[in-house]
Amino acid sequence: MNPIPTISVFPKIPTGPTITMPMIPADVHVRFDNIMFTLGAIILCIVISALLRKITTLSFRSVQTRRLIPEAFIGKTNTLNSVIFNLLDVAIYGVTILIVLSHWKVDISPILTGAGILGLAISFGSQTLVKDIISGFFIISESQYNIGDMVKIGEYVGRVSKVTLRLTVLKDEEGNRIYIPNSTITTVKRIKVVKKSSIIKNSRGS
Repeated sequence: MNPIPTISVFPKIPTGPTITMPMIPADVHVRFDNIMFTLGAIILCIVISALLRKITTLSFRSVQTRRLIPEAFIGKTNTLNSVIFNLLDVAIYGVTILIVLSHWKVDISPILTGAGILGLAISFGSQTLVKDIISGFFIISESQYNIGDMVKIGEYVGRVSKVTLRLTVLKDEEGNRIYIPNSTITTVKRIKVVKKSSIIKNSRGS
């Protein structure tokens, strides 16, 4: 018997030319991801730094607002606040840079090794810097002077505007800023500032 031919009920739809989408190279995706990660890390670093600064400022401010707190202690807290800000920024931004480099497939072990060798070389080569840091540590810990104090350091007289582990910044009456390395400070004279109100009271009483 002959086979019965099959008849298609649906008309045959002609097919056109196939369109192929261009393929995006894989390295483009990797670069885009790295760029987005870097931007996210920078933004997160800025947010963390601002948040830690805010928390530190509020902590010191809560201590300063308590009763029976001497002015010397308030000046010392301002000095410690400034030093903590500097240390936090160095630590946060340094760690962020290392994380970003590691994400970009950069081997950071030579960087860490080089940083250790560089630190060792600096410790031997820049003894003045080490002396500045040690002197600044004792100045802050012993509260020899604080931010806002009127002092005389050597031949310079001015109000302390900034104290770090490396240097002390004075501001004289003319508004000039004087930068003094802590290792060069041998003697400090804290000038007692008499308030105008007390002068007026004494003059009225006499």
